[in-house]
Amino acid sequence: MGYGWRLFNIDMRYFCDVGKLEEGFPHGGLHYLNDLLARPTGVQRDLHYKPAQGFREVRHFEELEYLIWEAEEDHGLTVKRTKPQQRHRSSTLKPRSGPSGRLGALPVEMICMIFDELDDVLSVVCLSLASVFLFEVGYDALVSRWFSKAASTWAGCRLICVGEDSDAKDIPKDVFTPAEQVQLEEAALMADDEDDEDTEDSLDHALAYMQPRPSDYQRHKHESIFTADFWMKTRKMNLFARPLAEQKCLLELLEIEDVTKLKFDDERPDWALCNLVTGEYVRADAIASLTAGLDLKNVRKGHNVGRVAGFAEVVVARIFWSPSRYDPDADGQFDRGVWAGHRFEITVRDRFRALGDGRAWKDISEEVMKEMQDLWKLFFREEWQKNL
Repeated sequence: MGYGWRLFNIDMRYFCDVGKLEEGFPHGGLHYLNDLLARPTGVQRDLHYKPAQGFREVRHFEELEYLIWEAEEDHGLTVKRTKPQQRHRSSTLKPRSGPSGRLGALPVEMICMIFDELDDVLSVVCLSLASVFLFEVGYDALVSRWFSKAASTWAGCRLICVGEDSDAKDIPKDVFTPAEQVQLEEAALMADDEDDEDTEDSLDHALAYMQPRPSDYQRHKHESIFTADFWMKTRKMNLFARPLAEQKCLLELLEIEDVTKLKFDDERPDWALCNLVTGEYVRADAIASLTAGLDLKNVRKGHNVGRVAGFAEVVVARIFWSPSRYDPDADGQFDRGVWAGHRFEITVRDRFRALGDGRAWKDISEEVMKEMQDLWKLFFREEWQKNL
């Protein structure tokens, strides 16, 4: 039943296969979008992480090399940091021992600025090993860099879900720039030349041809701040041969990505899905109301609110774009998504972005909940509530 769909991030040039509509959409196959669209509120330490052994994989040209170190207590390399690190460094930081030399005369704020201006992560690591005080500042500087990468999600990017029978000449209004429209036309021709199937002027294949990152990329993982170049340089300078005290500090710095995780304040009830183009939003409590009073397990809250039907399903249901109808029994349709190509984010109410031009945010939760009920009735008929 049905045909294939692909979800495209137009700005980041990513795409992933959604498959047939009835196979993934109503069964929680798109929940990863919740994490990609949510704006984290900070960072926290992963209290379940046990640094008994560290492991790093380094790609050097075509061969894999491995850096493995033991962190057993009898080796003296156990990570002892216990407090969560904050994203922003405080000017009230009290050093246990100040830096020596000219750095000792500088205020903390200026030293933080020096760390921020260092382009090379290896330079940040090396400077952090110079003293206990610089280690404290450098640790927070690396956490801040990790946060910047980890929090760089799909929030604010143009998203569209395109069917395989789509037409490259039939695109949503005001979504693509004139330059991108030219690229689409050229990509449609190139995709048609390289594909044995009948894909002439297919928007689906044209967009896929434009995207340099394939559908099997790891959606949940961000790029590490410790790149392959970083690891090759550390080996070249023999950084792991430093005195034991420095190795302990080095291990703490290198395990930042393992012991730190994003914080989402999911206990707050005021999460919402925001359409940054139209200025409309959908409340989390409205989604929660769909399953209220039902004896269902695994009902989530926060940015992952709901059980199956949640923010991700709301987004995708409104960004489908295809000339055909999804109409298994001559009832309902899935074609012209009113949000196709729009920009989104999931955040809490007091962090809504200013729309500008005197515009105010509009709550369309009830309208969208009616749509979601109709969709689930279309998929599951009389058992639609059990499958929410």
